[in-house]
Amino acid sequence: MDILLFTSVLGLLPAIYPIVRIVRKQELNLFDLIILFHVLNFALVPLWRGNILHWTNDGIVSTFLYYITFVIFVLLVDLYWHNVYEGKKSLINITAYIKRYNGFKISKTGILLIFIILLASLVFYMPKATYILHLEDAGAALNHEETVQTLLLGNFFNIAGTVLILYFSCNVKKPNLKDVGLWLFLAYMIMNLFFPRRVFLSLLLQVLLCVYSLHRSFINRKVLVFASAFGVFLYFVYFPFYNIMRNGSSVVYFNPSAPIESLMEISSYAIDNWSLMSEDATKASDTRSLNLYDAVYDLIYCNPEPCCGELTWKAIDVSIPKAFNPNKGDGSAPILEKLAKQNSDQADSYLLIAYGDYHYFGSFYALFIYITLFSIYILYNRLLRKLFNVEFLSLFFALILFSLTWNVEASLDGFLSWFFSSVPALIIFVILEKFRLIQIHLGKKIVLNKKCYLNKKGNRF
Repeated sequence: MDILLFTSVLGLLPAIYPIVRIVRKQELNLFDLIILFHVLNFALVPLWRGNILHWTNDGIVSTFLYYITFVIFVLLVDLYWHNVYEGKKSLINITAYIKRYNGFKISKTGILLIFIILLASLVFYMPKATYILHLEDAGAALNHEETVQTLLLGNFFNIAGTVLILYFSCNVKKPNLKDVGLWLFLAYMIMNLFFPRRVFLSLLLQVLLCVYSLHRSFINRKVLVFASAFGVFLYFVYFPFYNIMRNGSSVVYFNPSAPIESLMEISSYAIDNWSLMSEDATKASDTRSLNLYDAVYDLIYCNPEPCCGELTWKAIDVSIPKAFNPNKGDGSAPILEKLAKQNSDQADSYLLIAYGDYHYFGSFYALFIYITLFSIYILYNRLLRKLFNVEFLSLFFALILFSLTWNVEASLDGFLSWFFSSVPALIIFVILEKFRLIQIHLGKKIVLNKKCYLNKKGNRF
C-alpha cells in the first residue's frame, strides 16, 4: 500500500468522535472543531490529492507522526472536556453557548446603517482590497498607510457581515421575501465572492455553525442533500472561477481611479476564459489545498535547529502596534521560510510555528497555544461584558474563536495582533447594542438593555 494512502487513512480516524457527535446532533466544543479541521487539512486533502506533489516516504512518515501526535493530544483533551465540563457555560462549549441566544433583530435604523456600509464597501473597500491583492500577486511593495486604511474599511464591512450572519442564522427557519435583512445578507455573501476563497468558506462555515447551534432539528436529509450539492458546486465551479479571476488580476490592468470597472473586467476575464482554464484552475485549487501539509513537510524535511521560543517571541513582537513598538520586526514568517529553505511565501499554521520552536515537542506546544488563546479570548470577553453590560460581544467572540479553529492556515502573529486591530469593531458593537440598533434574545428575555427586562410584576416596561 502507498505510504501516503496508509498514513492519510490512519490520520482520518480521530475525526470519528466529533463526526459521531454531529450525526447524533450533540453539542460540539472548540476541541471537536480543531480535530475536524486539522484532519481535513492534514489527512483528507493529502488522501484526495497528495499524488500531485512528490514527497519522500521518510518525510511523509515524519510529518504524519507529528500531526497525529498533536491530534491525539487534542482528542484526549476533548474527551476530558466533554466528560467534565459538558454543561458548563463557556465559550469553549461553543454550540451550547450560541444556542442560548434564540432571537436576533435589527432595527430599521440598523438596517439603513448596514445598507450604507455595504454600499460604501462596494465603492471604496472592495476595490481597494482587490487592488492590494493585485499588487501582492504582482510582487509589488504595499503602501503601509493605504493598507491600514483598507483594514479599517474592512472592519466596518466585517462588522455589518457579523450582524447579518447572526441575523440570518436566527431567522433562517422563517424566511420572508419582504425581509430586507435577509436580502442584505445575500448581498454581503455575493460581495465576498471577490475575496480569497478561505474568506468565503469561513463565512459559510460560520453560518453552518450558528444554524447547527440554534436549529438542529432543521437539519434533515433534504438540507444535507442541498449542502452536498452546494459543496460540489463550490469545488468544481467557484474555486476554479476564483483562481481564474485571481489570475486575471495579474493580466487585466487594475485602474485605481476606476475600481468598479476594473472589477467587472476581471470578472469578464474569468467568464471568457472559463472553458480554456477551468481544468488548470481546478488543479491549482488542489495544489493550494496541500500547502499546509507541504509547509510542515518542508520544515520537518529540512530539520533545522529548534528556535526554542524565538518564533513565538517574534510573533508577539510584530503583533504590537508601531505606536507602542516602533522597532518591531517582521514576525515569524520570514524566519520559518528560511528554515524551510523557501524563496516565496508559504502557508502558516500553529503546527508549523510550534515545530519551528520545539520540533516534535511542538505537537504539545501547538495545543498549548490553542488553549492559551482560548483562555485569553474568554477572559477578554468576560472583561468587556462586565465593563459595558452587553451581550452581542459574546456572539462575536464565539465566531472569532470558531475562526481560530477553522482557519488552520493562520499565523500566530495575526491572531495576537487582533487584540489591537479589533478595538474599533468592539466599540462599534457596544454602540449598536446600547442604542438598540440590534436586539439579542436570551431565552425569552431581550438582553439588549437591562431596562428591557421584565419588571418585578412580570410586565414589560
